[in-house]
Amino acid sequence: MVVEAAVHPGGQFILDVAASGVGRLVHVWPGLGRRTIGTGTPDELRSEALRLLQAGGPFGGPTSARTGDRIVQLTELHSGVRRPLPDGSELRVLPLEQISLGVRIWPDGRFAHMPMASAHDDPSKMIEDDTEHLIVGATSTPWTFIDLHPFLGVIRAPPYALLLCPLKADLVAVIAVQGTQFGLNVGSWADIRAMDPAPWLEDLSANMARENTAAAARAAPGAEKAAGATPGVEQAAGAVPGAEKAAGTSGPAAAKPAATPPTTDQGRPTSETTGDKPASKRRKRVATSPGGMPGPRARRTRLKPALAAAITQHLANVAPDLPAGVLGAAVAVELLRALEAAALSDPPTWTGTTTELFSRLYKKGFLASIPADQAGRAALKLLADRSPLVRRLHYRRWCFAFGDIHEPESALRGRLGVIG
Repeated sequence: MVVEAAVHPGGQFILDVAASGVGRLVHVWPGLGRRTIGTGTPDELRSEALRLLQAGGPFGGPTSARTGDRIVQLTELHSGVRRPLPDGSELRVLPLEQISLGVRIWPDGRFAHMPMASAHDDPSKMIEDDTEHLIVGATSTPWTFIDLHPFLGVIRAPPYALLLCPLKADLVAVIAVQGTQFGLNVGSWADIRAMDPAPWLEDLSANMARENTAAAARAAPGAEKAAGATPGVEQAAGAVPGAEKAAGTSGPAAAKPAATPPTTDQGRPTSETTGDKPASKRRKRVATSPGGMPGPRARRTRLKPALAAAITQHLANVAPDLPAGVLGAAVAVELLRALEAAALSDPPTWTGTTTELFSRLYKKGFLASIPADQAGRAALKLLADRSPLVRRLHYRRWCFAFGDIHEPESALRGRLGVIG
């Protein structure tokens, strides 16, 4: 058997090649354990190891990370606490100002995060539906974890790359890089999830192309002589690089240093953070809730208007029926808004524990914060007594019956009344 080893800052790759020519690629995490990455020909496995390194991985945790009955846990300078989980994912607790950020990383690089405000917060309960993603056009693109402090995630889509950097518990920066140009967008996690970066990236590419054209014009033979004869042309050409830089460039020459996303007249962030695109070319706003229970920001509506209006009216009718001054009542009102926003996006039925369901609502930007355990359970009980949208399946498991909206025979559809 032939054994090859390759060391990198995050661990070590070991390639075992049997006499038959079949190889096995193993990765070793120092102090934690190892995991088999895959089998194949030696050349294929060497290429796979290189791909993983270029992507920032391997991700997740080792499979042999137990000492007796205790899972091995390490404390690192910038990565906080890291601990492998039995399913191959990895848990990291990152220090962030007065609180910590819990991050669960799956072997394919996807990750989900949870601000850990109390000892009861358990990031290991997050599920793959909670993974962070960005909607580019109509495509959902997951963020890939990057082990590069202080960045948390990256999306590589040549010719640009996006970097995700958490700043506070609910404040995150997205940096778009293309060549020597970069743009900066800062907002809450919900704002970042809701934005469409396509116009922003188009402007970044256009600004870079204009700067390259201007630089080429200045470097062309005879450019200095022509510029001396027509100083106004020289001034206009020289002003392009400074005046057309993308949002977030530093220095007084930057035309639009957008430290925070621009807002509409209602104070909601728009998807366009840079550029001077004509109004006719700007993307239209997504459809919003037809009314009744306005939330903190515009909501993406995928239901037909009549059905959307019916579910909004149903939940609006539930709100006045909630008792005042009892445990869970205030949380139930917030959940009604979150459930309306979630229902309008037309998801399938969700089932899970209270923590799992609240986490999904929070991760998707429908819920401002995850309620306390006791108040959250009490709120679900109040809503389950008043709407078929919320059902208790088990003393620990609940159901948000979004799929019943499309079932003519369901109890929820019956409560919605006649839909034109």
